[in-house]
Amino acid sequence: TQELVRSRVNINAGSDNWQLYSRGYWLKGLEINYPVVAVNEKPEVQNAVNQVLSNWLKGSHVEDERAYRVEFAGPNLLSLILFREGKDGKIKKEIVNFDMRTGRRLSVKDVFRVEDKDFLRVLSLVGMPQQEIETIPENWYFNGLVFTFIVPRDEEPVVTKAEPDSRG
Repeated sequence: TQELVRSRVNINAGSDNWQLYSRGYWLKGLEINYPVVAVNEKPEVQNAVNQVLSNWLKGSHVEDERAYRVEFAGPNLLSLILFREGKDGKIKKEIVNFDMRTGRRLSVKDVFRVEDKDFLRVLSLVGMPQQEIETIPENWYFNGLVFTFIVPRDEEPVVTKAEPDSRG
């Protein structure tokens, strides 16, 4: 599909202390594209990130095409969308965000103060969904300008704008 093809266009991304490399191969007529991370002088961070990416790659059926898209690559944050297209043509997405200082995968609760009673109200106001958001989004990514939250009830993105800061 067009989304999977578009996501195959990846550039090597990174920062001063780490680099993301695009890798790919052909298997039984299917194109498999996946990211690999190299981190200067921090093998534990490199191994933690690459383990998550390896699990995604191995977790697919042999007949699934795989691709990814870099949403953001800053000194401290890497946001990726990982795609799998099955034989039925359906695309499954997995969103991953990493703290590139530690290699830890980041959840919404790790980055935002979701315990704040106004968190969901602010998402509903700023994101302009069709209905008020009642549950904390499970997935999110940052593209350098905008945070996108995936609301569980409809899997449609709710977008809130935020300015990137130098900690990125």
